[in-house]
Amino acid sequence: MHTSLTALRIAMPLSRHLGLWFAMIGCIIAGVGTAVAQEEVDEALIAKIKKTYLRGQFGGGFLVGNPQGAYRDSLRSLGAPNVGYGFAFTGGYIFHPIPVGFTIDGGVLFMGGDTKERIEPSGFFRDTIQVSTQTSVIPLSVSFRVQPDVETWLYPYAEVIGGVNLYMSRYSVSRSNLGEVASDSRSDAGWTYGLGAGMAVKLADMITLPDELQRITVDLRFRYIVGGQTQVSTVTATDQTYEFKTANVETTDIVTALIGFTFQF
Repeated sequence: MHTSLTALRIAMPLSRHLGLWFAMIGCIIAGVGTAVAQEEVDEALIAKIKKTYLRGQFGGGFLVGNPQGAYRDSLRSLGAPNVGYGFAFTGGYIFHPIPVGFTIDGGVLFMGGDTKERIEPSGFFRDTIQVSTQTSVIPLSVSFRVQPDVETWLYPYAEVIGGVNLYMSRYSVSRSNLGEVASDSRSDAGWTYGLGAGMAVKLADMITLPDELQRITVDLRFRYIVGGQTQVSTVTATDQTYEFKTANVETTDIVTALIGFTFQF
């Protein structure tokens, strides 16, 4: 009898410990199962969010312009560079799931310039006189484009463009103690139209649960722009004088290439 009671006293604590261990193991298994299920749910939700159509977009990048035909020949005759470098910005809207939309674009191409400085005595101090010249083209346009969404990764597009180009040359003189003291400029404008094509490739998705999505793409774009008759000017300067040179151009066609980034939202 004594032996049976002793065995019972030993068995009861042992059974309690085993019960606790089994309960802990059960909780761990249940927790792991819940975590796996939650992970599966999150992955499914993220995959669904990535397929959301993003209609708005804006971006910018590095722009190169290569004048064509009579426009290039006129720049050469004026002693100006026949390639321009600058930057451009764009914003637009695509009517997904219909892959058509529009963009509004602007930028600047620098077509040559120069800066000269000289130092003159001014009382007890010295005054720095700076003479600057700059020739530039400012393209402004609206495009209507077809831009399909290929599995949320690729966005090829073709576009029809219409707009205006502003042609500007500017001369200025500034003094270190007075700021700008003299300036002169010449400008003209001409209507433009053309065709373009490009490709945007996804770099990254930015997801905020439960359902927000933004996307960053790298964008490569080419355009052939046909320009009408206009007057093109350049300016040259020495320390003392400056001279504007102008030429009437029948056509101001230009090919542009842009590489940059686009933010879709």
